[in-house]
Amino acid sequence: MSHRVIVRPQRPRNWRFLLAALILAVAAGLWGIYELGRYQGGFDAAEARAERQRLLEAREALQERVEELRSQKVALERARDIEEQGHEQVREDLKRLQDELLEIKEELAFYRGIVSPEDTASGLRVQSFDVEKNASDDLFHYQLVLTQVLKNDSFTSGYASLEVEGVHEDGGSRERLDLAEISADETEQLRFRFRYFQDFRGDLELPEGFVPFRVIVTVHPSGGRYGTIEETFDWPVGSLIELENL
Repeated sequence: MSHRVIVRPQRPRNWRFLLAALILAVAAGLWGIYELGRYQGGFDAAEARAERQRLLEAREALQERVEELRSQKVALERARDIEEQGHEQVREDLKRLQDELLEIKEELAFYRGIVSPEDTASGLRVQSFDVEKNASDDLFHYQLVLTQVLKNDSFTSGYASLEVEGVHEDGGSRERLDLAEISADETEQLRFRFRYFQDFRGDLELPEGFVPFRVIVTVHPSGGRYGTIEETFDWPVGSLIELENL
């Protein structure tokens, strides 16, 4: 009895399939071992994803809080600016009211001096003389006020003259300059006619290098009811040389 041997060739593709399956199995085994090691070491992928999500949510919450704080900061700065502006306005209003009150007090004192003078003597008088410095060093604004006590209801008239006494910076002798010489508008005399009071305003232009130290006001009433009145006032501004040092 004879035996027949049949030889069949193996197909290469089956070996490739088995090899791929073996590689996948080994890779899966290694990954499982890796995950097992991480799990045993305290690492949990699900927990890690949850933690990452919590961190993202916390970051978003912090960003929202930052924006909220920025908005609050802007609002507070705006409120501060408004408050500072309000305080500045209050200070300006207070200063304006104080200046207005001072002016009213000065006017009240002026009218009180006419209606109820400290000395009861009636008649014509020089109530005040003031000088203020203008923008120019040698130009000064003056105001002269003449009054008549109310016991006299009739008008008074006449003229007043001004003289500025001083010296030159080069050490010259004393000199008097009358109104016609130093008036910026060439006024020679201050003519008046009033019942209660009259004020005069003008500008004085002093020569270069002239140092004033006093003003002599002379009032010349007409009609013979009052005599000549002369008053002397210290120069209130710009005086560099005191009278006692001359």
